[in-house]
Parts: sequence; C-alpha cells; structure tokens
Amino acid sequence: MKEKIYIIITFLIILSVSLFTIFGCANRGQGPQGGPKDLIPPKYLKSIPEQEALNVTTPTVELFFDEIVLVESSFEKVIISPPQKTAPTIKALGKKVKVQLRDSLLPNTTYTIDFTDAIVDNNERNKLDGFTFCFA
Repeated sequence: MKEKIYIIITFLIILSVSLFTIFGCANRGQGPQGGPKDLIPPKYLKSIPEQEALNVTTPTVELFFDEIVLVESSFEKVIISPPQKTAPTIKALGKKVKVQLRDSLLPNTTYTIDFTDAIVDNNERNKLDGFTFCFA
C-alpha cells in the first residue's frame, strides 16, 4: 500500500514538473511587438553652417536630424551646384550627415547640395524627399 502511494506521489510530482516546464515558460517565437510602423521621414533639425548662411569659408557641412539616418547612393542621388572637380565625401554618422567639399569655395558663389531622396531613416528607410541645403 505504501508503495502504491509512493508511486502515485512520484508520478504526480513528475507530471507537475513536466506540465510546468512545458506550459509555464514564456511564449517562444514571439518577441516584442514594437508598436506601430514608423512612416515619418527624418526631420532636419540644424546644421553647421546654418541653412542659407552667407560668407561661408569652411568646406565642411554638418546636418543634424532627429533620428539615425543613412545616405543611400550618394554618388548617384546627391547633386552639388556648382559642380565640383573632385567628388565630395558624404557620410552618415548616426543622427548627422557630414559633407566634405574637396574643392576650394569660390567667393560670391551660392552652393546648393540637393540630396533628392538620398537621406533615409535607419530602420524603415523612410525617405526625406527633396531636401536641399544651400549656403554662400
């Protein structure tokens, strides 16, 4: 009689541990849902030099955005006027885009950097369409 009770108790313990192991764990295969999909493109915040600044002598432009950005196909999509003899360096660095013009800046000249749709956010690739930066 004691053996039957011992066997039943052992069986119930093993069954309880097995059920807890199978059903007590977190749902596998489902991560955090992440909220609604981001549909908003990056927002331009500020720059060095400022947009439409005059008498700029530095060949470096830094543009700051509200989220991490990338520059896609900069050689194909970014248009600089007046045209540069040497291709500029365009890099995305977190929430910043840095443009390094390699030619000397001419006095009394307005420079325009047209990014078309090259600037996108890092996660969803939302494009900042038609963004243009100019200085003189």
